[in-house]
Amino acid sequence: MTTIEEEARNRQSEYEKELSELKARIEERNSASELKARLEERNSAHDNEVSELKAKLEEEARDRQSEYEKELSELKARIEERNSAHDNEVSELKAKFEEEARSRQNEYEKELVELKSRIEERNSAHD
Repeated sequence: MTTIEEEARNRQSEYEKELSELKARIEERNSASELKARLEERNSAHDNEVSELKAKLEEEARDRQSEYEKELSELKARIEERNSAHDNEVSELKAKFEEEARSRQNEYEKELVELKSRIEERNSAHD
């Protein structure tokens, strides 16, 4: 074998080695690009899922708020109804007690008039 053939083989071997190294680097880059693309895809899917969950939670919060406001309104109406009934009952009791007080006052005044009349009769009888 001649030096030219050996040199050609050595160069061929070096080129193949370089080619193999370049292929390996390309594969690494491709692998990194694939990983990056998969990671971006996962992040995008995660972002979409988070957005959906956030929207769902916001809707649920609005629904609950609406339910709470409805319950509060119903409670206020029932309290107002009870207060009104209580006010009516108090007014009725007050009117009843005032009527009873007037009636007793009238009775006392009649008794007083009768007592005065008797006292005057006794005093006249003593004179």
